[in-house]
Amino acid sequence: MSERPTILVANHPIAYREVLAASLAAIYPDVRVVQAESDGLDSARAVYAPLLVVCSRPVEEPRGAGRATIVLYPEGENEAVLTIGERSWTLPNPQLADVLAAVDVALASADGASRIVAGVLIETRSGDR
Repeated sequence: MSERPTILVANHPIAYREVLAASLAAIYPDVRVVQAESDGLDSARAVYAPLLVVCSRPVEEPRGAGRATIVLYPEGENEAVLTIGERSWTLPNPQLADVLAAVDVALASADGASRIVAGVLIETRSGDR
C-alpha cells in the first residue's frame, strides 16, 4: 500500500474512544488513527475512507466493499462484532486483546496475502489483486 491505512474510532463512551485510539496509534505506528463522534460517523467515513471503523453501532458498507468494522457492545450486548466485506465474527466478552486481534485480521485482509491471523483464515480471492 502506498498510503497508510486509516482506522476510524467512533465508539462510546468518549473516554474509551480516546484510550482505544491512543492505544491503536501506539501499537500500529504505520496506521493513521482518527477519532470521530458517533453521530458524525457517516461524514467522517466519507472524509477519511478508513480501512477499519471501530464504533458502537452497526454501519452500512456497500456489498463487497472489503472494508471492515468492529462494533463494540452493539445494543448493550457484551460482545463485539467484526465484519470484513460480507463475513462476520462475533467476539463474546471482548477484551483489548480481542480488539487488537480483530484489527490484525482487518489489516491482513487489506494487503491481499492469504494467511491465518488470530485463528481466522484470510483468503485472497482470485482477481482481488
